[in-house]
Amino acid sequence: MGISRFKRGLVRIHHGISIVIILYPILFSSVTSAEDLIHDYAPIFYFEREETCYPVNVFYYIDHSYLYYFREEPQLLATNVTPKLLAIYSNDSNYYLDNQLGTPSDKNIIEEYHKIMDKLGYTLYARIINIDSTMVLQYWMFYVFNNGVLNQHEGDWELVQIVFLEDKPIKVMYSQHYSGQQASWSEVEKNGKHIHVYVARGSHANYFRSYAGKLGAAEDYVASNGKILYPSQYNIINLTDQHWLLFSGRWGEINSYEDIIYGEAGPFGPMYKDNGAIWHHPIEWGNSLSPLNNYLLILEWILYNFLIIFISITLLSISILAYRIYKRYKSIGLGPRIFSIFYIDGLNRKSIGNIILILSIFIAVSGLFYTWYNVTTDLNIDGYATSEPIKIISIDGVKGLQINLLDPTKGSIGIGSFILPFSLILGIGLLLFIVGTIGINKSRKLGRKYIIHGIKLLLPILMLILILTSIRFFVYQIDSAPSFFREIIDDISKSPLNGNTVITVDNGSTSGEITVQWGVASGGYMLLAAGVMMTISGLLLIREDAIFFDRKRVE
Repeated sequence: MGISRFKRGLVRIHHGISIVIILYPILFSSVTSAEDLIHDYAPIFYFEREETCYPVNVFYYIDHSYLYYFREEPQLLATNVTPKLLAIYSNDSNYYLDNQLGTPSDKNIIEEYHKIMDKLGYTLYARIINIDSTMVLQYWMFYVFNNGVLNQHEGDWELVQIVFLEDKPIKVMYSQHYSGQQASWSEVEKNGKHIHVYVARGSHANYFRSYAGKLGAAEDYVASNGKILYPSQYNIINLTDQHWLLFSGRWGEINSYEDIIYGEAGPFGPMYKDNGAIWHHPIEWGNSLSPLNNYLLILEWILYNFLIIFISITLLSISILAYRIYKRYKSIGLGPRIFSIFYIDGLNRKSIGNIILILSIFIAVSGLFYTWYNVTTDLNIDGYATSEPIKIISIDGVKGLQINLLDPTKGSIGIGSFILPFSLILGIGLLLFIVGTIGINKSRKLGRKYIIHGIKLLLPILMLILILTSIRFFVYQIDSAPSFFREIIDDISKSPLNGNTVITVDNGSTSGEITVQWGVASGGYMLLAAGVMMTISGLLLIREDAIFFDRKRVE
């Protein structure tokens, strides 16, 4: 009996060893294949030269953070925070990590990070998701601080995602602020299998081109003139067994509800970013992103090189203007008053026209320094009321058009950012216009010039009205934009010049009222008035049909 049991035991051991021998290569091959895939497609990151933060291991951040619970008076939960401890706090979004090295209002976190940046090195996190015949490869990057132009906050999570169909890469998705962008594999710049990721300075939004970002997230500066991180220069950690992933709170300090509204609160981690859509539904999330558009890329290239283009056009305009003035001088002279806007002699149409023109110039210059359009809101939600109106849309000559999505996970974004402010562009245009009046001796010719420039001054406001009537189509493309925000934009689009509305919010978790007021601001009215006045002055001069001075005598 004992011998029989012994034999059966040997047989079982033999079978067990045989199974292990058979399965080991398969299991080992599977693991190796996954690791190889992660490294084979690891991105190459291009940073702007003034970037201060790079992808880092989250342990560094956790080690220097306290754990809090957000309420009117923040509740301290732990000072000795560990990844395993964070895993316990997975059932509430009001938890947050507060980096003790600094605050969102200073640069201490960045400065402390720089002291040991070389020692810390660079780290990415990766995971593979298999869904039928489709596979998703995600690379997650954590930065200790978001130092964007528009908003600053502790901690920053960003993502690069590659989608495979039957083991072949077909699509790539990059995270960008409130959403992201997708492109086909063939559209992405790469070295072999290593895709190029162009990281915006401070905000760390990811772009497909080194000149992109001007039409996307607010005030993004993207370039390839700084640090380049190749796969051989950073570590990749598999996200399979990371305890801190379960942490449902924010990776950065939050002091008030205004921090959430203005995008100055810390971000949620990978499992909870965008309400968990990126983690749990990566394909659906990726497909919801706007695709790379070649026509928009051309426009972004123009905006990226706008300074060079603007200077070139300005120099060309000055050259042409100088040539024309020289021709006038040689042909008829420049007249006794040089600038034809100064021919004022009595109560005639040309004199009144020039007086109106001079007044319009002063009004236009003043309008360049004031806000053109404002949309403000007062919140009264869940017992919380804002202490002062919050700007949700602001348009001026310095920062252009900016909108705030009023979404707790988003923040303010800009639509189109320029190297030069609009006010400087219009100001130089006004200066060239004034210089261009030198030596014009016929009121009809001068009047036509007035009318053309008057229309140019009206264009910013007319374009503004056009943008506001069509901005709802932009917002509709943002799937995550709250329904009440879309309702607000709808009302503004229907009556863009001015108005107000009260929106009731009740989505189960949040209820209250939002009062919104909008309208053309003082700077906008000044530009409108200047444009109309300049046009009227031009009509008066054309109607007068006068000669300002006689042609010079040819000796």
